[in-house]
Amino acid sequence: MLHADIFSLSSCSKIVKSKTCVAMSKWLLSSVAFLWVQTPMAHRAIQNMQLALDNNHMTRASAWYDHGSVKFVDATDEDQEKIMKGVGCYCKKVESREDCPSIKANHDVSAPNRYRWYHEDAGEGLCCKMAWTSLFTWVGFHYKRQETMDLCVSEVRPAPSAACCHLKNKQGSVGLRVKQTNSETWVEGSSQNYGATVERRFWKVSAVSLEDVLGSTDHTGGAIDVEDVRGFVENGLDAGRFQRLECEETELIEDSKDCLLRTRASSECCCHQATLTAAERCLPVDGAPSNTEDTYLEGSYHEVGDNGHQKGSISFPPGPNAKEREILPEIVHAVDPEMVDDITTAANESEMVFPWGQNPQWTSICVMKQKVAYVRSQRHSKRVRSGTRCHRIGKTTHCRPTYRTKHWTTYHQEYSDKCIKYKFTRTCSAGHAFYEKQFPPGVCAREPTDENDDSVQLQDIGSLSFMCPEDYKSGTPGGYRFTELCQCASSC
Repeated sequence: MLHADIFSLSSCSKIVKSKTCVAMSKWLLSSVAFLWVQTPMAHRAIQNMQLALDNNHMTRASAWYDHGSVKFVDATDEDQEKIMKGVGCYCKKVESREDCPSIKANHDVSAPNRYRWYHEDAGEGLCCKMAWTSLFTWVGFHYKRQETMDLCVSEVRPAPSAACCHLKNKQGSVGLRVKQTNSETWVEGSSQNYGATVERRFWKVSAVSLEDVLGSTDHTGGAIDVEDVRGFVENGLDAGRFQRLECEETELIEDSKDCLLRTRASSECCCHQATLTAAERCLPVDGAPSNTEDTYLEGSYHEVGDNGHQKGSISFPPGPNAKEREILPEIVHAVDPEMVDDITTAANESEMVFPWGQNPQWTSICVMKQKVAYVRSQRHSKRVRSGTRCHRIGKTTHCRPTYRTKHWTTYHQEYSDKCIKYKFTRTCSAGHAFYEKQFPPGVCAREPTDENDDSVQLQDIGSLSFMCPEDYKSGTPGGYRFTELCQCASSC
């Protein structure tokens, strides 16, 4: 057929030297050249793709997976199916754990093949990973598709003898020598834009158990007994220092440096519990007024023009709170008149002096309202014709109208009710003023030593663990009896 077309064009060019015949000849010649080059390449690509499918190096896009034991973060059942759609589990045999690194750092967190999962069975190693099941995804040599996701959602990975697991915690680095880590797959994603998954994030959580802890080193350089290390971790769990025993690193590698349980001696911010009790009191203060009768404050109403309408406002002279703020001390130091002594504590709370900050002395209620004018603006828009656009095709001229968007604003007179007269009532009686108890800064307490003669010292609870004294609360995250109200002037 192609030879016949070329022959007919050749005859055409001999009979009549028309521009049409010449153009058709050029087009046919260029098409033949393109097909001559591309057809063998396409044929080889199809052969390679079929070979990959036969060897399980690539998987058909229609394949579907049950996501099994994958853990999700804030995902509905419907989102879970969409997030894991098109993700499969692939494994290959390896000689040892070193041939199956826990993480491929050059892969993005949105890619399922960022992490590897190592398993041992009868002395043989198996390295597994998640990967896209798309027809155009290259999984890698020797990887075989698994029927379930089980081998790609968890692992028990032996740790090198010199590796260090740094626990995620609220008080600084805590290093442990461990026998092995237990890891799990977590996936975060969202299904938006009419059901299309717009975000996926895969990560691997490596956890340890107390039984896997082998030891650690203190900041002094001395080795710590394994029972004390485990006791230290248990105390941290009880105090809330650790939510879970998870390593900060995804992969534990050989670490020649010291694996320190504590980087320095223990210290915490401690506050006496009585200083953290909120209170508002009427205290005797020099300069407090003797006249505490109710007083009234009335404002003045004014109007100004605004876009052809009226805009009103109310102004007030200084009220009684402003006047007393100038004559009363901002901070006073006094005992709490309602505080009673707690016989279970060492200190006498009824004699403690606290700092107090000035509060507004008068409360107010509205006794008269005024209609206040204001101007409400409203934006409008409309498509209006702006002209005509024409273009010529051959001997015919075609025209069509053009439009633009017109914007304008209209203004309307409105009114609202606002207070123009207030009644003020004083909170405290004559000679007294209203104050709020302030929380004084805590003290940085240190662990007890022969050189430590501080009045407030940490209490030793065993296994290199310490806490604030019984009458105190901790302002250090992860400490026993922690409260955000307790704060120290500097970091402890």
